[in-house]
Amino acid sequence: MSSLPPPPEDLPEPTGQPVPGLGHPTGAISGSWPEPPVDAPSPFAPPGGGAFAPPGGGSPETGQGSVPPQFPPPQPPQFPPPQFPPIAGQYAAPPGPGLPAPPGGWIQPEAYGEAPPPHLPPPGGPGGPGGPGAPYGGGYQAYRPGMRAPSYAGFWSRLGANFIDSLIVGVVPAILYGVGIATSPQDACTTTYDSSGGVYTSCGADLGAVGPYLIAAFLAYVLLSFFVIVRPIGLTGQSIGSRAAGVRVIDSATGRPIGVGRSFGRFLAALFISRWCCNLGFLWMLWDDRKQTWHDKLATAIVVDA
Repeated sequence: MSSLPPPPEDLPEPTGQPVPGLGHPTGAISGSWPEPPVDAPSPFAPPGGGAFAPPGGGSPETGQGSVPPQFPPPQPPQFPPPQFPPIAGQYAAPPGPGLPAPPGGWIQPEAYGEAPPPHLPPPGGPGGPGGPGAPYGGGYQAYRPGMRAPSYAGFWSRLGANFIDSLIVGVVPAILYGVGIATSPQDACTTTYDSSGGVYTSCGADLGAVGPYLIAAFLAYVLLSFFVIVRPIGLTGQSIGSRAAGVRVIDSATGRPIGVGRSFGRFLAALFISRWCCNLGFLWMLWDDRKQTWHDKLATAIVVDA
């Protein structure tokens, strides 16, 4: 005998009688399911009843006579202009109309080739372009528009700087040359008679013996010139004589030191070009607008008061 429940079509109709074990139902159950009231509101009807109508009127079925809604054109968002505080070390422009001055006031531009402010490191890091341990101080600020015009060094201050450097560089070679002449054996003296009866006697040093001293004097001059004049001017703009005379050699466009390579070229031009024709290249600064010599022009450099 099967214990499966009967199929759904064989289920008995509800009779309204309580089922054993479940108690009485909350309401009477008729022989069919109840129908909803006729006047019950539809869950899809608009609030307050009625039918949906298109905006602006018209028939909900056809939509005739409807007017599209009018909306104002979108406006871009309005933001206040950004306010940036002045950055330390940068030079602000002069105040314009209605523009308040920043805290601490407007910063005045420094002079051409002037030392940087204390809160700014010199170009190239500590010690200037030469780095740590560079001789005779650090680097200086580059030229920027709005700076005061440079103060060009005069003739006498430059002559004094050149004289001091020449003394330092020339002392050792002169001593070596003198020692070579004094210690070399003398050649045989030569006596010459002229037509008028004059007698001339000349004695010379042995060039073979004095030659090593001449070579040593030349090498000393080259080395001293490089380390006393060329390298310091290239890295810092000042040699020992320049510091004593209060002048500085800088690039005519940037206001910074010209570098060792250009300083060496400037030194050679001073020896072999500016000395041509009675030192005309040195005297050229007397009537030049920027007081440049020929070797200054070739190196695109100027000499200013330190």
